Amino acid sequence: MSTQPQPPPSSPTQTRASNTQIAATAASLVMILASALSWILPLLRKPALAKRAYVMALQCALFVHGSRTVTNMRQRMIAEATATRAPTDTWRERLALVANVFPHIAATTDFQYSFATIIFFSTATTRPVAVALIPTTVLAIYHVVVFFNGKIGQSMLWRGYGGNKAMAFLRSHQQQALMLNAQAEVVALPLLLIHAFAGGKTAAGYVMAFAYAQYLRLRYKCADARRYHVDLWNRIYASVASVTNRVGMTPLLDRFAGYLAR
Repeated sequence: MSTQPQPPPSSPTQTRASNTQIAATAASLVMILASALSWILPLLRKPALAKRAYVMALQCALFVHGSRTVTNMRQRMIAEATATRAPTDTWRERLALVANVFPHIAATTDFQYSFATIIFFSTATTRPVAVALIPTTVLAIYHVVVFFNGKIGQSMLWRGYGGNKAMAFLRSHQQQALMLNAQAEVVALPLLLIHAFAGGKTAAGYVMAFAYAQYLRLRYKCADARRYHVDLWNRIYASVASVTNRVGMTPLLDRFAGYLAR
């Protein structure tokens, strides 16, 4: 009989977290592939297949960020209930706990990307907004590379196929990647407005555009994205200032800037 000490068994929580991470990695891989196909297939005159790939990418994004949001919500509620010793016996007490926790969850990137993904589902079957896939795909690339670097980062296989170089590249270009995400998020707003007009000025189109404007407000205030969104909007204001002054639209621009910062 071996006298070697056995490692302690994994707890159910650790096993569940590991399984969730593996599922998120698999969904991220599918998202990357589907996003690439949604951008390439229109060039090959395959619009129907491109729409399917677009929808699949959105589904994967919603799974990844939605599952994280649910996990964060559950953990935050448990921590809040433990810290405040708030009762959670009735549905009203649980609803009050959710109301206390929700503002913290709404300030996270995972919740905000889940919200944006639901908005873009509304245009998926008519006029896909391909630029909307950029932020979630960029994060998916980072997630996949970091995951495999943590699992097999020291192996010859990973190093032989350039995994360590990919990891170093992503680390050195993280700021540029986050700015790219901010640019894609902002560019999607006029595309949604165009979709609303092109779709016959339907109420649903305007509702989606308004909902996305609310999303941009969340991103403007989000700790992960605020720096990049503030910088980007300041550049936009500076570049159009001469035009807005000439046509008298400066008050409208100032009002929109106040709307974002509110």
